[in-house]
Amino acid sequence: MASAPASVLLGHRDTSHQFLKDLQDEYALASAAVVTARTGERIAQYADDVYDAELLGTIRSDNEAFLDTLDHSLEDATGAVAAEQPATAGELPIPDYEQLTDDQIATRLPELSPAQLSQIDAFERASTNRTTVLDRIKALSDPWPDYDDTNVHEIRARLRKQADPALAIRVMDYERRHQARPTVITTARRMSLA
Repeated sequence: MASAPASVLLGHRDTSHQFLKDLQDEYALASAAVVTARTGERIAQYADDVYDAELLGTIRSDNEAFLDTLDHSLEDATGAVAAEQPATAGELPIPDYEQLTDDQIATRLPELSPAQLSQIDAFERASTNRTTVLDRIKALSDPWPDYDDTNVHEIRARLRKQADPALAIRVMDYERRHQARPTVITTARRMSLA
């Protein structure tokens, strides 16, 4: 099973932003562990290896439970970071934000940069906390922490290693909206069909 972020184990946080980053990194690692265990479990089942299938099933189940715990921690940490400096409605990148419905806002979110999405997220969490808007922001967010700092070779290698069609779709959608690197989009498309 994946472990807690080092800052949690040591009983301190450098900053709430660093704590959030640590949680995001840990979430990515635990997600990879679930995918790996699930794949191994299926291979063991296919090979009629009952012992290894049960062991890998237990490991997968433990990591899924850990992901649930991290998910709640991520929501709390994101809310704490967002609450530190929420924007006012007039500072938001969508004009007349407070007069718009959830669906009207959600349809405009794909046009925004990651920084602008963060600003909307912070405002929402500090004010109305609308699930529709927050879920759409989450779906549009970077496929993994520091994605924009990852080069093409590393992205392609990670997609191949994880072999997760859902992640490949997130990468493909994100790339189309932001950097539009053809080799990444092609690799993501191929991996999403696997």
